[in-house]
Amino acid sequence: MENTDKPMTKTAKNPSGHEIVFNEENHTYQVNGHGLISATTFIDQFFPEFDSQEVSKTYAEKNGLNQSDVLAQWKQKGDDASDLGHIVHLYAEKLFKEEDLPITDDPKVQKYFNVVNKTVVKLLKRFDFIDAEMIVFSEELGVAGTIDLLMKDRANDDIVIFDWKTNEEIKKENPWQNAFLPIQHLQNCKWNRHQLQLNLYWRILFEENYLPFNTNYRMALIHLSEDGVGWHKVGNMSREVAGMLGFDRDIPF
Repeated sequence: MENTDKPMTKTAKNPSGHEIVFNEENHTYQVNGHGLISATTFIDQFFPEFDSQEVSKTYAEKNGLNQSDVLAQWKQKGDDASDLGHIVHLYAEKLFKEEDLPITDDPKVQKYFNVVNKTVVKLLKRFDFIDAEMIVFSEELGVAGTIDLLMKDRANDDIVIFDWKTNEEIKKENPWQNAFLPIQHLQNCKWNRHQLQLNLYWRILFEENYLPFNTNYRMALIHLSEDGVGWHKVGNMSREVAGMLGFDRDIPF
């Protein structure tokens, strides 16, 4: 991979005129000298943490492997997935904004670029482009995040929040583990975290008047692979998000 054109910081303003600074390296958001929690970090605190030490130990013993080797393999896989996600997101952003595209000599990445090309053509047949990699934030809520893609449906003027995903799999259930209060009815799986993230973006857009008050919103994940694309409609979790925003996580339970 090359020519990722990755800046260290980005700035953006909300409708109130306040400016935020996003540091991409450490994924932090700063407004007027104080930090806002990222949407992903905010959501993660309502779910059990993945115990890599315990799980890797069990996996290594079961498969006759060295635990340190297992952890190293997992880290490498995570780093590779992060690099892939970054360059694919960047490519999609530049494509929509008609800017210089990142280039690659990696055949796998090029396959993803080709899928993005076809997907963007399909999207533009129905939707008008609004913004990509759009930083949104609310000082009142104390939360900030970056929307992958925001578009308007020409058929009914609905605003659609899209999120690109390049993971191998989006797990939609985990019957063995649930989230914490106040969303303990939700299973601890990537799908629920993704849905909550997009619903939190919607809440920020609404709270800060990014768009007209009477605008209807829809949300979806665009799951990319080397071979094609999967579309996943995201449900309404506004009640769950409202409960999370009003919940004091410092209270022991």
